[in-house]
Amino acid sequence: MLTFHSTVPPGVYALADHLDGALAAGEDLLAVRLAATADLAPGVAPAAALADVVRALRRQEAAVLLHLLQARRRAAEVEGGDAALRTVLRLVAGQTSALLDLVATFDPDRETMLIALADVQQFLRERGVIAPDVAGLGAFQALEIGSTYRIGGVVEVGGLLDMAASALDLLDQQYELYAEDETVVTGTSADGEIVVVTPAPAEAEGLATSAVPDTTAEPDAATASNAATTLTPGSLAAALDEVNRRPASV
Repeated sequence: MLTFHSTVPPGVYALADHLDGALAAGEDLLAVRLAATADLAPGVAPAAALADVVRALRRQEAAVLLHLLQARRRAAEVEGGDAALRTVLRLVAGQTSALLDLVATFDPDRETMLIALADVQQFLRERGVIAPDVAGLGAFQALEIGSTYRIGGVVEVGGLLDMAASALDLLDQQYELYAEDETVVTGTSADGEIVVVTPAPAEAEGLATSAVPDTTAEPDAATASNAATTLTPGSLAAALDEVNRRPASV
C-alpha cells in the first residue's frame, strides 16, 4: 500500500504506481505456459491452445508497454527532488527510450494481419520464444516464457523489469512510499484531547487514498489497475494507439 507524505515531489506516486503495474504485468507474462502437444488434455486442439497462449502474451506485453510508457511520461513531469530522484528519472528515461522506437515503427496493418492469418509461429520467432530457423514447437516441446522475451519484438522484458524494480526500490528507499506498519491517525476526542487511532487495514487504506487525491490521473488513459484486463487480443495496437494520441517525451 502506498503511504502518502507531503514531502514527496508531485508525480512520484503516479510514477511508482506505473512501475509497480509494469512489474505485475511482467510477472503475468513470464507465468504464461503451454504444455507440450503430447501432454495436452484429450480433445484440446494444439493450434487452438497455442493461439490462446499468443493472445495472452499480447495482452500482457501490451500492459507492460503501456505502464512503462506512462512511467516515462510521469518521470518527465516530475519537478524538484534531489540527486536520488534525478537518478531514478534518468534510469526510467534511458531504459525506456527503445520503446519509443517501437511506437515509431509499429505497423497496425501488419499486426492485424498476424491475427487474421493465425501466424503464431512468426509471432513467437519475433519475440524470441523459438529460434528463427525452427519451423515451430515440437510435439514434445513445452512453451515457456523467459526474461529474453522481446516486447513488441524489440526489447527484452527482463531488462525492462529489472529497471522498473530498481527504480521502484530507489523511490521507496528515498521516500518510504510503502508502509510496513499500520497507519496511525490522530484525532480529537469529545473532551478536546488529542488521541491516536489505529484503524483496521481496510480502513487505513481508505484513509490513505482519500486523504490525498490523485490529481495526476488521466481519464482517457488505461490505468495500472485495469490495463491487463481491458485490452483486447489486439492489445498491442490499442496500447500504441494510446501512446500515439498522447506522445511521451523526456
